[in-house]
Amino acid sequence: MKETKNRKKMLILLGVAGLLGLVSFFFVRFGENTQINTMIAPLQNTDEWSQWKIRLPDGVWADGLLGNPDIPLEKRPGILLRTDASNNLLLKHTYGTVVYFYSPQTKVITEVSEDAWAKAAGKISYCSSHFYEKEYNPEVSSSQYPAYELTIRGAVIKTHGKFAINTLVSPSHTKAVILTADGPVNSGGWSVSFGLGGGEPTVLGRRYLEVLELGNAGFIQDPVGLLPTGEKYPSSLCWSNDENYALVYKPYENFSIIETNARPSQMLWKRFHSDFLFSFISLNF
Repeated sequence: MKETKNRKKMLILLGVAGLLGLVSFFFVRFGENTQINTMIAPLQNTDEWSQWKIRLPDGVWADGLLGNPDIPLEKRPGILLRTDASNNLLLKHTYGTVVYFYSPQTKVITEVSEDAWAKAAGKISYCSSHFYEKEYNPEVSSSQYPAYELTIRGAVIKTHGKFAINTLVSPSHTKAVILTADGPVNSGGWSVSFGLGGGEPTVLGRRYLEVLELGNAGFIQDPVGLLPTGEKYPSSLCWSNDENYALVYKPYENFSIIETNARPSQMLWKRFHSDFLFSFISLNF
């Protein structure tokens, strides 16, 4: 009787171990095509920034600031980025009063005082709406409706998201950040793209940020997923001056941050499954 119970227990343990092994094999083998394998970027709503027009000095009009190329960068409405001595990222709006702080250690975005911005010594990057000031690069670009393909030197490159929405080359021209989405394309509703002389359908589905190394036309880390934002889809891209961070945002309603030198999530997932299986088998056998 005791031998029968032990045999049943052994069969159950073997069955559980086999099931875990199959699950692990599935994610190691096919993980690059699954949602669960994607890291998620933190999202920050910027309600205060969206009210920037009410804080303009007397006699200054928003349309004049947006349409005049002679306006200095520090006076143009947009997001300013800089890093401090510990490589933390600070963000503020030209005409906003809230300063945000992002730590690569905690992966959390918090509000800080304006003193933190003043004390940071990193070079400032300026981020406007890249659909208003669209930056086309002959080397890397994303096509428009209906293809939405990523092309590098004329060759089509496969992205994690089926549709490549926007691209931006880094300041050193060694990397590019790509905004992609799963789709589908909502052909029933049209959204105006600033400065492009018309509109195009909205691309729906989960959005991702992907980082490309231009030298070998290869992706240097796993795609990072973006949290859903309803109708406030992020569309604009920006780099920090040191190229350690990329920003995707909806001017000026929300933003998400990714670290462009982050460790690939797929390797962490593989290691987790290997360690978990090893511990489980060691514990039970």
